[in-house]
Amino acid sequence: MDDLFERVYEELKQIARRLTSEVPARADLDPAVLVNMACERLLASENLNAEDRRHFFFVFGRAMHDVMVEQARRAEAKKRTPSPRSRPSADELVHRDRTRLTLDRLNVLIRELHAVDTEAAEVLRLTYVSGRSLRQIESDLGLSFGVVRGRLAYAKAWLAERIDQSPDS
Repeated sequence: MDDLFERVYEELKQIARRLTSEVPARADLDPAVLVNMACERLLASENLNAEDRRHFFFVFGRAMHDVMVEQARRAEAKKRTPSPRSRPSADELVHRDRTRLTLDRLNVLIRELHAVDTEAAEVLRLTYVSGRSLRQIESDLGLSFGVVRGRLAYAKAWLAERIDQSPDS
C-alpha cells in the first residue's frame, strides 16, 4: 500500500489542486490535506478496492469530492449561527450559496445522468470529480478521443438543461 501511494501521490495532489481551484470557496483547502483526508476516509471504510488504475483514480476522486462537499456543508452549518459581531454581506451569501449548490447539485445531477447515459456520466465524473484530462479518460475507458469529447459535450448540455429547469439555478 505504501509503495502504491508513493507512485500516485503527486498525481492525486494534482487532482486535488484542480478540484480546489475550481471551487473558490475551497481554495483554502490544501491539496495535500485533501488527499490525506480522502485517504483516511477510504482506509477507514475499507473501501479502497480498485479494479484497475482508472477505477483507483475514480474512487479517490470521488472520496476527495465527498470530503469537499462535507467540508462545505460544515462551513455552511457554522455560518448559519453567525456571531453577533460579524454578519456576511449579501455578495458573500450569494457566492457561498452558489458554491454549495454547485457541489451538492452536481453530485445529484451526475447520479441522474448515470440513469440516462452511464458512459456520459462516467466521462463527466472522471472530468469533474477525478480531474482527469480528455486524453487520460480516452486511455482509462478505452474510447476514442472523439467519443470522449462527444460524451462530455452531451453531458455538459444535459447538465445545462437540468440546471436551467431547476428552481435553484
